[in-house]
Amino acid sequence: MHTAATTHRDGPADRRDAAVREAFRASGCDEVRENLLICAPEEMADVVEDVYASLRELLEVFAAGDPALDTLEFQEHRLRHAQAVWAARAAMRAALERGAR
Repeated sequence: MHTAATTHRDGPADRRDAAVREAFRASGCDEVRENLLICAPEEMADVVEDVYASLRELLEVFAAGDPALDTLEFQEHRLRHAQAVWAARAAMRAALERGAR
């Protein structure tokens, strides 16, 4: 998504939007999310959904081109996603440890 947004940064907004959304679709994120929701322990659903929601938020930011990618506001969106990913990793590790006992 970042590459698509950067590549189409100075072009027509509709081309940037389409390119970013296509990058998201092609990434397989929707399929991974569904597989996780099916295969992971039920208590993981909330953290998986938090990661996905923060990724969708980034999708909208990239697609709109606002805020600009070199701003603190954009970095805050990236940080929210990173925090959701870190929380999901920690929760998954904890679930794996409980299962190994």
